[in-house]
Amino acid sequence: MRILHVGLFHKLGSGQRAQLEYERSAASGLENAVWHTHTLTPDADRTDDGPKVPRWARRFQLAKLFTWCHIVRTARKYDAVLMRTISPDPFAAFMAPLIPNLYTIHHSKEREELALLTSGIRRRMTLFLEGRLKTWAFRRLRGVIGVTEEIALYESRRFPHAAVVATYPNGIDLGGLPVSDAIPATTGPIHAVFVSSVFYSWQGLDRLLSALAESAPHIQNSLVVHLVGRLEDEQLPLAEQLAARGVVKLHGELTPDQMSPVLAGAQVAIASLALDRKDLLQASTLKVREYLAAGLPVYSTHEDSGLPSHFEYYFCDGKGVSIERIVAFHDGLVDRARSSVREAARPYIDKQAIMKRLIEQLRTPTAHESALLRARRS
Repeated sequence: MRILHVGLFHKLGSGQRAQLEYERSAASGLENAVWHTHTLTPDADRTDDGPKVPRWARRFQLAKLFTWCHIVRTARKYDAVLMRTISPDPFAAFMAPLIPNLYTIHHSKEREELALLTSGIRRRMTLFLEGRLKTWAFRRLRGVIGVTEEIALYESRRFPHAAVVATYPNGIDLGGLPVSDAIPATTGPIHAVFVSSVFYSWQGLDRLLSALAESAPHIQNSLVVHLVGRLEDEQLPLAEQLAARGVVKLHGELTPDQMSPVLAGAQVAIASLALDRKDLLQASTLKVREYLAAGLPVYSTHEDSGLPSHFEYYFCDGKGVSIERIVAFHDGLVDRARSSVREAARPYIDKQAIMKRLIEQLRTPTAHESALLRARRS
């Protein structure tokens, strides 16, 4: 089976870049399948040898047109073309019907996310393009792929003619991420790490800071939170107050080499705490996979659809952020060895294993796919 994965990015973020590099690395070891990844961006910094966006298409709207033209030209060489959706997309109505083997990949509930990020007439125009017009444009869509079951099901209801509904969670190349052999301290407070390139509202940092500030002194003294990334202006006053008391440590933006000792000294990691602000119950974030690969158990408030529902080293707190429950989650683990955490997570976070499962979903109907299709009809 020959697969082409195409994505257009205005500017590649570090997480997006890592995910694409993991995918390209894993593709080289696939058996009975050829997988090419083409990353298109007007930015000069690229990740592969796919087509370069020409000078005339450096404006992002024209780059969207160039991306569609590239897919139309190359689609016949592949059994499946996976396209990371472009939102908003004024060209889908003209181009999508020309590609019979097109599958769209969705990383969010796009209409809801765009509604949060736009306003006024721009919002109305965007929602028109993402609403009925896009549903009509994708009337011949072969399949819908979501990074979570929740997103796959949501988008498949937007595009009801799609014959295939599949999932493609994020994954990583474990070979490129060695686990630290450092032994965390067994006395004193638990050290937790919370990493985000920018702590946007859906990361829920405000909820964590409030929970820390409102906790009893003996609870505060049991946990130190290391924040890695850029805080927004409104988050800084409380974060700095807590930092002055030693409850929080502000590291700012770090390179991977600078982050290594922070991860090595941590005993638990914190993932997104407010995805409900994006109308999401599930996620499959790259950061969780990097935490687990580093041997860190993860505390969060959302389900991770790429992990088993009762995975020992991932705790979804359905009651909201609680410092007491972060501490209890850590203390309740029988085996906290980093190597144990990593090996338990391996089948669910290894990029090549995830790609193989997607290929099987595309080749033949599976029980998983059938369940999603039944859910769409219900």
